Amino acid sequence: DTLEIPIDSLTNYFSISFRTTSFLITNAPFDALKEFGLNNMNNDSLKYEIQMLYDVYYPEYRGTINRYYELIDGALGKGENYFEDLSFLTHKIKPYDINSLKKDRSFLFSLIRLRSLNEQLIYYNNEIFERQSKILKMLDQELQNK
Repeated sequence: DTLEIPIDSLTNYFSISFRTTSFLITNAPFDALKEFGLNNMNNDSLKYEIQMLYDVYYPEYRGTINRYYELIDGALGKGENYFEDLSFLTHKIKPYDINSLKKDRSFLFSLIRLRSLNEQLIYYNNEIFERQSKILKMLDQELQNK
């Protein structure tokens, strides 16, 4: 009594599961701020928020993305056993041996870990956005007070 899912749906689900994202951040503005102006700021809360963003949140986010890439590479390394098409241009990952795939506990656990890492990435995206917004407001206030 197993649920039968059409191959087209599975192709779509697998294609979505293995999509990647990128995170490009440069530390040059932060380095320049540290060198020329961070100590000139009167607002210790603003300094703290900027340092937390660059020293904690960005590295954590980057590390999570790197773990995500490694997990995808590992899972798709077994792709020849289960998928007939791995087109990254069309984002189609079409399975052909569902029964064997369902028995591969390692592969299935990789999917569970991918979901968990996606949840972490969503959390960090939201947290970083909130912190960036807070910093911008604080910077506006700091500039208005000068």
